[in-house]
Order: sequence, then structure tokens, then C-alpha cells
Amino acid sequence: MPLFQSDVDDHALRQKILERRPARKLIGIIFTPRSGSSWLTEVLSQDRRFGKPQEWFNPNFLPEIADRLGAKDPKDYVDLLRRQHHTQGVFSFEATLYQIDKVFKSRSDFLGAFDGMPIEWYYLTRQDIVLQAVSLAKAVNTGVFHAPGQSVEDRALADQSFDYNPRDISKWLGHIAKLEQRAEDFFAANQISPLRIRYEEIMAAGVAPVLDLFAAKRWAGAAAPQSAETPQDTQPFDTQHKKIGSSKNLELATRFREENQEAVDK
Repeated sequence: MPLFQSDVDDHALRQKILERRPARKLIGIIFTPRSGSSWLTEVLSQDRRFGKPQEWFNPNFLPEIADRLGAKDPKDYVDLLRRQHHTQGVFSFEATLYQIDKVFKSRSDFLGAFDGMPIEWYYLTRQDIVLQAVSLAKAVNTGVFHAPGQSVEDRALADQSFDYNPRDISKWLGHIAKLEQRAEDFFAANQISPLRIRYEEIMAAGVAPVLDLFAAKRWAGAAAPQSAETPQDTQPFDTQHKKIGSSKNLELATRFREENQEAVDK
């Protein structure tokens, strides 16, 4: 399916969007899957100081968004997004390097689509890559990713139906590692020094310290926690994204480490 297929010659919304001013500030969040990106999107979007950092460049979502905006190509798409989807003059996005490489001919074209405007970069990863791979394998196999709108029973059923499969976990472990390498290559090639944040840190810190982090672009006095399994969250609002991880995830991750030490070391 083509990513861009709108009839731009007859698109009323497109013309209205082009009359609006584009965002004055840009925030880019590069992430790896199962690192808390959906939770972070919700938190930042509700605050409104930091744009709406959706996965605007996810090929699974992009064709529908591009068609609605009337975008004719990637650069035109970015221009329309910056005019239509900003809050208080800030446009933000979350993306993996896989998504960027699928949408743009080159990473230079990706950066060029922002007309040379400086981007405030963040890099969201997960320290425990084995537990991350287990979480990704579980999400892909059960179809339960971040659980908004799904009941406790649905999440429990997904947990029960997820069986230990070391080949599957190993596959996703390699996938995550490759995405991390792509991100590091991207940063190095473009002299980008992102603020690096971890899933474990944001989950344990909670909403208020994370908002402070983005407001000051630093950890505003909040110490990075040691564990993501016991978050101490003092949230000013309720988030819809609930963790689908469980003690079973931890058990499977421990078993995988014990049985695949060489792969884990690599």
C-alpha cells in the first residue's frame, strides 16, 4: 500500500492547514519497542507543553493520517503535521529508526524535511533488554500491547496464553539490539547528542518528575530508580496505559538468561 496517495488537487482541509503557522519548536523522541513510549506519549500530550508525540512516521498509521491531511510526499507530510498537530507552538514525534528508514529515502531526507530547524532530541530505551524482548514477544503473540481499554481479565488471559519460546525471544532480542545500533549510527552521523532516558527511570519516577525532565531537559533532581517493577508514581492525572508485564515476564526472562547466556552476553 502506498504511503502517500491523496488527491491533493481537491483537498479542502489541506488548504486550511497550509494557512496556519507551523510549530516554532520541535521535539524528537527516538525509542525502541516496549520502552514505555506509549505511556510517555500520553503523559506529554496531556500536559500540552510538549506537543503530541505520536508515532507519526509509523508505516502502519501514516497512510491514513497522510490521506486525511492531503500530504503528497514525506516533506509535505512533515510540513502539514507541523501546522496541524502542534500544541502551544510545539510539534513532537516519537519514532524508531525502522520507521524513519521505511518512510524516507534517506536519514538526510528525514532531517531535511524539518527545514533545518533544531530539534530537541531524546532517546528512550530499556536497560533490561532481555525483559524487553520477553515483553515484545508477548505483545506480538497476544496482541495486547499497552492495554488501554482492555480489562484486567483480558490482560490475565493474555498472560496465561503466552508460553515460553526461546527462539521467539531470541529473535526479538536481536531486533531490539539492531534498532539500538541504528539509533546510535543515526546520532553519530548527524552529531546529535540526545538526552538519554530509560524505561526503568520514567516508570519509577512517575509523571511529575518526567514532566520536569522535559521542561528543563534534565533530570530535575529525580534520582534514577533501581527497578521498574515497583514504580513509585505520584501522578497528577490518571494514565490509560497500564503495564501488561507480570511476574511471568520476569520468570521467563530469568529462564532465558540462564539457558542462553552466550546470546545474552553478545
